[in-house]
Amino acid sequence: MKILGIIGTTGMSKIAIFLLVLALIFVVTLANFACLAIGVKSVEVYFEGKNGRKLESVTVEVGEETVATVEITSGLPGLTLGFWSIEGGTSTPNLVFLMPGQTYKAKFSFTPQDVGKYEVSYRLLSLGSNSDNAFLKVKSIKKMDKGKLWEELKNRIKDAILKQQQASEELDEILKDILSKQGLTPQQQESVLDSFKQLSLADKLVIAGASQEDLPQILKQGITAKIRGKFRQNLESVYKIVLPHIFSPPSGSPTITMVKPYFKKGDPKSLLDKSKKWEKDTPYGVAGNKIYVIGRGFNRQCRVWLGTSPGQGQALETNYVAGLLIAKIPEEVPNGDYYVWVTRGGSKSNAVQIKIYGNAYILRLTGGLCIKESEWDQGTDSDEVYFIVVVMTGEYYWGVRSQVIGDVDSGEEYPIQLQFFGFEGKAFVPYDTVY
Repeated sequence: MKILGIIGTTGMSKIAIFLLVLALIFVVTLANFACLAIGVKSVEVYFEGKNGRKLESVTVEVGEETVATVEITSGLPGLTLGFWSIEGGTSTPNLVFLMPGQTYKAKFSFTPQDVGKYEVSYRLLSLGSNSDNAFLKVKSIKKMDKGKLWEELKNRIKDAILKQQQASEELDEILKDILSKQGLTPQQQESVLDSFKQLSLADKLVIAGASQEDLPQILKQGITAKIRGKFRQNLESVYKIVLPHIFSPPSGSPTITMVKPYFKKGDPKSLLDKSKKWEKDTPYGVAGNKIYVIGRGFNRQCRVWLGTSPGQGQALETNYVAGLLIAKIPEEVPNGDYYVWVTRGGSKSNAVQIKIYGNAYILRLTGGLCIKESEWDQGTDSDEVYFIVVVMTGEYYWGVRSQVIGDVDSGEEYPIQLQFFGFEGKAFVPYDTVY
């Protein structure tokens, strides 16, 4: 009898413990749901747009992957389940652990297959009413005629080539008109003009003082009246210097008046710090490219020299064209500050300081064509795009971003304003460019 009494007492203890555990679980669960009901401050469902914007509604195409996000904040700790659901579909649960002062975030990815409007909702399992929703509009996929699109692209390329040819011919006409008013004989005018016509459009634009903003505009609209006036003024100033010395034997030492291209006074020195500006007009050159020397007393016997100090350097490949000296900087010339001077026989000109950007490559982007919009345009009917150009040289990487182009749809053309330089194993942007 004593043994049976012990057994009975032990059995009652296990039942009591079990009931106590159940009671504790119930109390903890009740406390947890009470914390959720009282502590949850906000439940927000949204679609992420450009620059992290939170959108309550978006428009996507059929078959386009879509991502919704929920953010939950709570003043009390809690553990529960959350349920994603799309109007007309089943619920998808996820485990939610909330901590005071921390934002819980979860994403839900899905791909709509039918055109229509849908409500995307999220609901917390708690004693309170903790839920939110966002809205999705699904549209049909845009159809594109790729053959027509490529034909349009080819036509635009042809148009750009034609505009370049027209710009070159118009520069010829501007110079022809200038020469006609300088007291030259018809033969002299024709001689100078023929030499100028041999130059490429790029050469002519540098001599005419084209700015970084001009090229995209010329390719799109041709030479406008404003640009034409500027080119005429610059060409007049150049040929006012060189014309008196083209048809008469040079006397005295040659003299350099200016070197092109150059950084204009007041232009930013770098894209990274626009507060630093060029204090004066500063000639520059790029290894493997040309510089244009303008002055007095030049002829075909002249040579342009480049050195780290006046009088000590190397003679450059030099061409005498239309009264100017056009010299090519060797590709192996390193980055640095140099001097340029001109020799003619035994006479030597003044030396002009110039910055050389060595071992360089140049990439200019002037425009783009959107072949197809992105599959997920994050809440807008059109794309907002930009280009990032990244250059890798050895272990160094550098990137430059173009401006943002808004409202871009399939088949649309848009301008890009970006020029990129890289030098000596690392990249360098010498000034704020728009090519």
